[in-house]
Amino acid sequence: MAAINGHRDMLIHLRTRLLGDMTQMTDTALADASTVRMPSDMADVGTESFDQELTLGLLGNNTEVLEQVQAALQRIEDGSFGRCEACERAIPKARLDAIPYAALCIKCAEEKENGH
Repeated sequence: MAAINGHRDMLIHLRTRLLGDMTQMTDTALADASTVRMPSDMADVGTESFDQELTLGLLGNNTEVLEQVQAALQRIEDGSFGRCEACERAIPKARLDAIPYAALCIKCAEEKENGH
């Protein structure tokens, strides 16, 4: 039970951090979008485009991780946390310590990644 409480605390901290990061990125992107300026050269246009794509990519990634964190918190609530969603075996504590929102054991995660 103590391990689950530790993972719950980790997940809540991660959720708070992600929400803060996403809010900050969104605010920055909106502020940049509202500033009208003519770029002085094509390199500036490329840099602005790259920055915008990077921010959108990071927001998308953070959204995915946030969804996984929410799902892990739900698994804690329903009692299925720490069990692989594919094979139902226990997920090793070391894996949950590294990735507290992990829903699959290493074997099943590798199989999913390889398209099996």
